[in-house]
Amino acid sequence: VTSTFNNIPRKICVSNDKSVIVVTAVGSAYMSGDGANTFSFLNTTTGNGHFQTIKPVSNKIVDVAPLYSAPSFTLTGFEFYDINSSNARTLTGTVSINIAQDIVDVHMINDNVGYLLTRNPTNNETLIYKTTDGWVSSNYISSIATPSTGIRTYDPKYGILQNFGTDTLILSGSGNPNNNQTNYYHISYDAGLTWNINYTDFSFPSNSFVNEVYKMIFFSPTQYMSLLSNTQSGSIAASAGVYINT
Repeated sequence: VTSTFNNIPRKICVSNDKSVIVVTAVGSAYMSGDGANTFSFLNTTTGNGHFQTIKPVSNKIVDVAPLYSAPSFTLTGFEFYDINSSNARTLTGTVSINIAQDIVDVHMINDNVGYLLTRNPTNNETLIYKTTDGWVSSNYISSIATPSTGIRTYDPKYGILQNFGTDTLILSGSGNPNNNQTNYYHISYDAGLTWNINYTDFSFPSNSFVNEVYKMIFFSPTQYMSLLSNTQSGSIAASAGVYINT
């Protein structure tokens, strides 16, 4: 892809049969319906804030976007679309909210069960919404408080939800708005109803690694690989190392 659009990738989702792929980006998203032979811009509405995942069996891409109400254009909820392998989109459902929220991630466990994670910018907590019917309907189920005052629980560009089975969920990634790093992740063993916080320790073999989590990928609830970062300036993060816990 040689587009000059702001399309910094943040997540890649693939269907079970590997035929449908969606690249969620900070900017324009891309999709492939032919197993990565060709890619095209994802057929979304105009505007920012779209996030994607895939219904793994039906091969449908889920696109979630902010829903604004005229004439004030106040954020009143989120709307969910199914996008098929031909890039045709169908509205599946909406969820209403009463406070402004930023999308952190959307994730499907199977074609019916999925989670939407948002951030409340007022108190920086992460809000958890769940569907059991493929986003025809959804409900708020829990929240994750910020571990420290003024720091986001998870940043919308870097937070990623993973699952192991249907009950174990892990949310990880940067929560610091200034240098894209943090020192913890959250795990739920009851399908998102309650969350435990686990703090990381990357001080060995070098103290220079500190605890600066940029991204984490889990292979099991206790095994993961983490990309660590150091701050250059502002929001730019320089890679410091990779930590593998087996």
